[in-house]
Amino acid sequence: MKRTLIAALCGALSLTACSHLPPLSPATPHQTANTAPSMWQHLEQFQNIAKQHDNQRSVGSLGGQASAEYILKIAKTTPYSVQMLPFENREKTVGQNIMLEIKGQNPNKAIMVGAHYDSVTTGPGINDNASGVAVLLAVLQHYAQHNTTQHRLIIFI
Repeated sequence: MKRTLIAALCGALSLTACSHLPPLSPATPHQTANTAPSMWQHLEQFQNIAKQHDNQRSVGSLGGQASAEYILKIAKTTPYSVQMLPFENREKTVGQNIMLEIKGQNPNKAIMVGAHYDSVTTGPGINDNASGVAVLLAVLQHYAQHNTTQHRLIIFI
């Protein structure tokens, strides 16, 4: 009962927090058709990276480094600036966050979206969270191809 109440409260709070945002337009079939293949290609690439590195894409592993290199390769094909931000995890292994910004008309308003590209040490991490990174890369490529002016700063991390 307590968990249900907490879940309902969290859901209500998240909906309330988003209520001030303008409504999103539904994706057109053209937009969906153009983004979905790209997302699947990225996901397949992360799967290939995992296979080439004994299903290992964790922080500090060769698979983790190959995943970061793939993301950087895609990001550098866009007109946006990319930054590498080093971090250290609980095991003192150094990794890199990758951050990219799409400038908006209003520098005081921002949207931040993110996903982690590394996996746990016991699996390839394709569903958690290469799938999230694949979607972000597809969205990033969509913005780069259509070069639309954004109202808010969009930060991919």
